[in-house]
Amino acid sequence: MRTKRALAIGIAIFLLTIAIDVLAFVQAPEYVPIHWNIEGKIDARASKAFVFALIPFLMLIFIIMFRYLPQIDPLKENYAKFEKEYDVFAVSMMVFLFMINSILVAGAFGFEISITTFIALMLAMLSFILGHILPKVKQNWFFGIKTPWTLSSEAVWNKVHEKAGKLNIAFSAFFVLGILSPYLLFTLIILYVIVMCSLIAYSYI
Repeated sequence: MRTKRALAIGIAIFLLTIAIDVLAFVQAPEYVPIHWNIEGKIDARASKAFVFALIPFLMLIFIIMFRYLPQIDPLKENYAKFEKEYDVFAVSMMVFLFMINSILVAGAFGFEISITTFIALMLAMLSFILGHILPKVKQNWFFGIKTPWTLSSEAVWNKVHEKAGKLNIAFSAFFVLGILSPYLLFTLIILYVIVMCSLIAYSYI
């Protein structure tokens, strides 16, 4: 969140989340759902104080990280070259956390939730955004695919992030198919992790 506009949006989402959670805290039962199994059934509950404080706490950490980590990056001058993309990703992560918080609030009041659909669509959204952002990200020590080879060569960095962008665009479509089955979604997530990790080897080639 390098620009004031992105920071303002992030803080607005943070404050809105706190407001929703305070209202939910007053009305919710003492223990509320915090985890659903692969079939979408509640399998863990926690105190409402913990559940409704969790996401705002994570949001605050994210705001601090996205705002200040670039300032201590040895390659901090490069952030100006992809400032827009960096802010889009930062705000997207805040929206993602807001949506998770919404699921927790809905679950606390007994609403039926399709966790598979939610996760599939959120992953599709994030991978689609990453697919458009990663090819434009310049060398840095905080955001992107960082290996000894990408950090030591701008050409390698660009090659790897161009490939990562294309792969994320492809997976954004695959993740939508995950709506069909939680087991298919789980398989796609494992495959995504394997493919992204393979980029480490790709950076060496």
